Amino acid sequence: SVTDIHDSKGLHNAIIKEKAHREYCFTDSNGNFTLKIDHPGIHTFTISHPGCKKNVISINILNDTFIYFYLDHQENTTKKITITGSKSYTPNEQVLIHDIGKDIGTRIQELQGAALMQTGSNINKPMINGMHSQRLIMNFDNMRFESQQWGSEHAPEIDPNAIYKARLIQGSEALQYGSEGISGIIKLEPNYLIQNNKKFSGSLKTGFATNGNKFFGALDLKGTFKTFHYFIQTSSSKQGNLIAPNYYLMNTGLEELNFNTGISFKIKKINISSYYSRFYNNLGVLSASHIGNIDDLQEAIKRGNPIDKGNFSYTISVPSQKVFHEIIKASIEIPFKKNKLNIDISNQYNIRNEYDFVLQIANKDKPVSNLILSTQQIQTIYTIPIKDGHWALSGGTSLQNNNYGGTFLIPKYRTLKYNAYAYLDKKIHPKWQIIGILRYDGEDRKIFDRTIDSVILEKKYGDISSSIDFNFTPKENNEHKFQLVQGWRPPHIVELYSNGVHHGAASYEKGNDSINKEKSFGFNYNFTWKNSKFVLISNPYIYYFPNYISLISTQELTQTIRGFFPTWQYQQSKVLYYGFNFGMTYQIISSLNLEYKFQSIKIGNFENDYSLQNTPQNSMFLRLKYKNKFPIKNQILEVSLSGQYFLKRNDINPLLDYAIPPESYTMVNFNLGYHFKELKLPLFIEFSIQNLLNVAYRSYTDRLRYFADSKGIDFQLKTYLNF
Repeated sequence: SVTDIHDSKGLHNAIIKEKAHREYCFTDSNGNFTLKIDHPGIHTFTISHPGCKKNVISINILNDTFIYFYLDHQENTTKKITITGSKSYTPNEQVLIHDIGKDIGTRIQELQGAALMQTGSNINKPMINGMHSQRLIMNFDNMRFESQQWGSEHAPEIDPNAIYKARLIQGSEALQYGSEGISGIIKLEPNYLIQNNKKFSGSLKTGFATNGNKFFGALDLKGTFKTFHYFIQTSSSKQGNLIAPNYYLMNTGLEELNFNTGISFKIKKINISSYYSRFYNNLGVLSASHIGNIDDLQEAIKRGNPIDKGNFSYTISVPSQKVFHEIIKASIEIPFKKNKLNIDISNQYNIRNEYDFVLQIANKDKPVSNLILSTQQIQTIYTIPIKDGHWALSGGTSLQNNNYGGTFLIPKYRTLKYNAYAYLDKKIHPKWQIIGILRYDGEDRKIFDRTIDSVILEKKYGDISSSIDFNFTPKENNEHKFQLVQGWRPPHIVELYSNGVHHGAASYEKGNDSINKEKSFGFNYNFTWKNSKFVLISNPYIYYFPNYISLISTQELTQTIRGFFPTWQYQQSKVLYYGFNFGMTYQIISSLNLEYKFQSIKIGNFENDYSLQNTPQNSMFLRLKYKNKFPIKNQILEVSLSGQYFLKRNDINPLLDYAIPPESYTMVNFNLGYHFKELKLPLFIEFSIQNLLNVAYRSYTDRLRYFADSKGIDFQLKTYLNF
């Protein structure tokens, strides 16, 4: 078997090559493999895995032999840098399994270049280098995650408790998952892929947060019988009105209930796995964001704070939204003598219901807007090992249908998408690695009439995207990665034809049917340097969009029967993204680490000197973390104090918004954790304080910042029990 030297876990898809006779094979999901050798004697093997340092070893084989190969696993695209004292800094990778009580957007904030697009304190969309929605692909277990992701208040409908690890992938590898992901893709690895040889095991995670009196918990069960593995997980949470430092945020309750299960097994040499997921939440939208007349709306924006101080309640009233997302997925891996074929098939079903005041009077159970999206996907990848690397040839297709009920926002549509690509990963020199991809994507789109089921418009899109990476490692302690990428995307239906109230965002949005497809060109450079105590990572980047699609404030207020709403419209212009991500860690002593990060971004419009709206604030992050193991009872104490400073955006045109950007602010957080490993059932208890100083603040990328502050201080207690 092939295992990770750090945690002894089997490595999936490692390649074992026998030098003399050129025989090779791949490991299965547990790291196991079988390689037939016809001639006894001394054989030299090369063991490789993406992101690992190759291992070359010679062994005298006389008969059937079981061998353990160990690799130093450092993800190629998500570099994990190990330093003395078992501390690590992973700027492009984040393990989520011990981070209960937060949504998926909040949990992956520590990825390199990450920020949040918010709609109040409950809805958090991830951003990478300032890009989100159509420009940031979420990949779930080799399946492109599909929902109504175009909305700023449409956070990913994914149960974060079902995710083991999130990785940021950039450059050529990212283009394998779509032509739009120029800033990268977020790859989510579900818990069911993490297997062990125990017949039965599991974990119970519980927690309580004082802000909103939030209860949350998750139960995981998994087991193994010979080559059969199963996983069952459920989670839920309930939250009442959140509280800002000076008042309650009315109608910000939340209810969530999720279920996930997966199995994997082996038939001869064929690996098969299947997965089912059900996500449901019901959440309120800040009531102060929905105003009945123009005078009250203008006064609310001018005032900035709700008149009513409010009170606590678990009741979720209108405006609100209920979201359901279902995934059914199957994967098959077929190994051949030298090559292998992977097939992924999935179905996703997404329902989004939005509720508002007017229809609440007539029929409280009828949503003002009902969006239904179904997506079927199939993707095949054929992998061909070559000397010091591999080829991959892939093709896939997806069919997507979107329907709606209630008030018009976007039309009914159907899209057929198809793609094909060729991918190369090869070591061309002991210090140089080249990775490249050439990809074609096409889309056939049909728009249907609002009242009758007839096609009123058909349109086709298609184009080529490409990327090439050069990785240079002059010495073991430093690495340079150069990435050139060219991508494109068709305009989304909402960017072309939307015309109505976007209730969750409390805005009126207008499409623009003159918009064309968006093209992009980018350069990304990553430099890593390390020694026994110090790690430094530098990441400048630049992206050029000759026809960038953006949502811009018109400074108008649109009247509907539901009241007056700020109005936004889609437009296209030349835009330049450029920024810089910097990170470092310093091991002060064996048990004490200092971590610092800085993120700066500018999104310039060629038509003026101002940055585009909804640009993430520049920020600085500092964390001091103490972790010590007590040898007597094998217990571990973890203590950390962190602060993050967000700078005011002074490069936004104040004439193109309803209010000036909010002031700079600092967030301070405290964490205390203790591992009781000597117990029969290992237990981890964590106490934390979020917004320790109870700062009244507003994030510039929060669409509800016009009406209220974000939530204040929050005390949290969490427990993790393994069995």
